[in-house]
Amino acid sequence: QSIVTGTVFNDVNGNGIQDSGEGGISGLTVTIVKSGGSPLITTTLGNGSYELTVPSPPGTYTISSEVPSGFSATTLTSREISLVAGDSFSLNFGFQEQGVITGSVFNDVNGNGAQDLNESGLSGVTVTLKDSGGTTITSTETVSDGSFSFGSRDAGSYIIDATQPSGFIATTSTSTSVVVPAGGSANAQF
Repeated sequence: QSIVTGTVFNDVNGNGIQDSGEGGISGLTVTIVKSGGSPLITTTLGNGSYELTVPSPPGTYTISSEVPSGFSATTLTSREISLVAGDSFSLNFGFQEQGVITGSVFNDVNGNGAQDLNESGLSGVTVTLKDSGGTTITSTETVSDGSFSFGSRDAGSYIIDATQPSGFIATTSTSTSVVVPAGGSANAQF
């Protein structure tokens, strides 16, 4: 038999290595299977660790981890390994928590560039999310209170563009850059 162990962890800084302070992710499925064979499945413990006992090596096996909801992989989620009897193999899987971008488009009645209490949001305004290079990722429209949201965003820099509504004059830039931290949020106001 062979033993395969490892940890599925929250890769806060996104470097693909479990650094000090980066805890494990519990309750995830880790599977190992030999071509043409039956899968062996386990679930990560509270500290994110797992252990699989492979009863009949040698051979090439594929080991994979479930991707947790709201996270993006910072390491491969599936990998082929070769095992022989008596092997001990360790493989970690890293995932970084995704963030969210929110904001609003508002009627700046007094023209001061800030949304004051008496200034309502504008619905139906197209807001476009772009990567840091300016390539469009997706678009949405503001809802009745003028708000918008782009959920499940990887950590990184983004550009947000708001289409100037007909009959209105922009009192803020219609394009802004935001940085989404891992598991955090960024906000843009237009």
